[in-house]
Amino acid sequence: MIEDVTIEGDGFVIEGEGSREIAAGSRDASWTVRPAAGLAAGSYSADATVTYRGAEGQQSRTLRIPLSIDVAPRGASVAIAAEKIDDTSVRLSAQVNGAEGLDGAVEYALCEEQVAPGRSPRRRLPRAASRCRATP
Repeated sequence: MIEDVTIEGDGFVIEGEGSREIAAGSRDASWTVRPAAGLAAGSYSADATVTYRGAEGQQSRTLRIPLSIDVAPRGASVAIAAEKIDDTSVRLSAQVNGAEGLDGAVEYALCEEQVAPGRSPRRRLPRAASRCRATP
């Protein structure tokens, strides 16, 4: 007879409740333990503890099952928008998705293209940061 199933630690949850009675010599897969939803990138460990009795009148026994999971960072995406204010001003904004639990920041750089003498440079967002140079 299963008396109790608990999780000690972070990152895991018991989904529903399984069978309490299991016949001798039988197998039972009615209890489900899964990683908690929305885990940030990192390593998680816990112990599932099953308290049970072999038969009525017997002393309770405990079985500990170690659990561990490594959660990889999701691919992050950045959406950048540029709004022209006037001939000399641009408003930039960015939205980062998929970086929950990661350290990071969004940085902006305005770059000038190489232009022929006598022509005014166009400001643009770079395709590769290595092609940029700081501009005042």
